[in-house]
Amino acid sequence: MKSMLRKKSKGFTFIEIIISVAILSILSTFVAALIFLILRSTSKTSSQKEIKQNGNTALLVIQEFIRKADSIDSMTQYCDGEQHESITMTSSDGLTSTFSCQETGEIASSSGITVTAITGSTVRCSDFFVSCTLADGIPLLDISFSLSPASAPVIGGTDASNFQGKVGFYPN
Repeated sequence: MKSMLRKKSKGFTFIEIIISVAILSILSTFVAALIFLILRSTSKTSSQKEIKQNGNTALLVIQEFIRKADSIDSMTQYCDGEQHESITMTSSDGLTSTFSCQETGEIASSSGITVTAITGSTVRCSDFFVSCTLADGIPLLDISFSLSPASAPVIGGTDASNFQGKVGFYPN
């Protein structure tokens, strides 16, 4: 008779609600972690692409200036393999340009009072070195530098990339 008096209740019990909330919490934690992972990966890829583009462009510009230069500072007179933190060259029209890492973190060419950035403000230059060695009597300039993001490093490690190139100097 007791079972007949008991009405069938509609709705959920307290235990069912607690279990549902717990399951939703676990699922939302996994979804949030997945979204964070995707965003971090996208940011890191974008940062690496920016660094590679800036580094390759800077290396090509410096190499082209060396190829077209009439003279390069005393570095090529001695060509002893010693590393220098900048390279100064004179073009056929008498203009002098110096390439180096600037205080702003950009690789730039300074000519007189004019400073022209080669890399963008999104990357920071470090360890800019130029050395000269003789290869079959020809000065061979070795250019190397590192670029990293100008902003805070991406979570999961640094995005610094090293760039290196060699170019022969044939005075005109």
